[in-house]
Amino acid sequence: MGRYKQEILDQLAQAEFDYAECKIDKQEFLAKITACGVSLPQDIQEHMDNAEEARYEYKVSKHEDKF
Repeated sequence: MGRYKQEILDQLAQAEFDYAECKIDKQEFLAKITACGVSLPQDIQEHMDNAEEARYEYKVSKHEDKF
């Protein structure tokens, strides 16, 4: 895999991680993934779905840590 492609994948993963941990909001997440070249509506939706699931899991795990 090319260095440039890996860098884009790393940026996408970081955006998802930041969104999952509530460090950025939905608009900033969308801005970051579109800046990485994600532009097709179905691709945007797929990334959004993955990020929402990760965010849910993060919140559940934080809640479980309290008990």
